Amino acid sequence: MAAAAQYRYLGDRLCRLSGSPLAGQLCRAVLDARGRCIRGRNGSMLVEFASGRAVVMARQLRKLPPESAAAAAHTLNSTSTAVEPPASSSVTSSSS
Repeated sequence: MAAAAQYRYLGDRLCRLSGSPLAGQLCRAVLDARGRCIRGRNGSMLVEFASGRAVVMARQLRKLPPESAAAAAHTLNSTSTAVEPPASSSVTSSSS
């Protein structure tokens, strides 16, 4: 079975105005027995925050890249690609 996708919940208007702690938090999709996200008829989605499960508006979720791809991208971006200059050699120029 595939791992559940990870999302960032932006929060709906009421959530943002009331100062809900869920706005801006990371969550994971809750999967059914087939390995698919549980979605409602009205565009809602069942997700699991660190504090527990909640039904949120799916339009307010932003999918994050998988952790393995994000880790690889971070490693790729943090490696130095600078080329070191060649070691200096004693070159003597002869004048004519």
